Amino acid sequence: MYNYAENSTGGARSTAQNILTYAENSHFCDCMHSDDSTNSKMGGTSLGNSLNRIYGLEITATPNPARVYVAFNYQLPDNNPESIISITDMAGKEIQHFAVSGNQGQYVWDIRNVKSGVYIYTLTSCGLQKTGKVVIN
Repeated sequence: MYNYAENSTGGARSTAQNILTYAENSHFCDCMHSDDSTNSKMGGTSLGNSLNRIYGLEITATPNPARVYVAFNYQLPDNNPESIISITDMAGKEIQHFAVSGNQGQYVWDIRNVKSGVYIYTLTSCGLQKTGKVVIN
């Protein structure tokens, strides 16, 4: 399973990583690659995370794992058009999406009728994306 999680691409990699994250509390980073010179110039942070911080794009999901609801706390870039939080299952199928606006806020997702599993949430705004995982029990 670890071989797929670390060496595969596409759906096999994602599925293996999510199973291991859920079952064994393993963590995997699919971060944007940066060479050593970029990393030292950025003070040890990845370029993608730095751009999100510069433009004000942040999202967290709590509680995680969740049983009844998930609260998405978000921060959006200034002067942003309507932004979207999309939820996809491990097969990549979108199961729900929500429009959000304003500079910051919270969207509460009722998950009482959602199957248990690992889901990917993505906040998209102004051409930027911030992605995370949420486990539903």
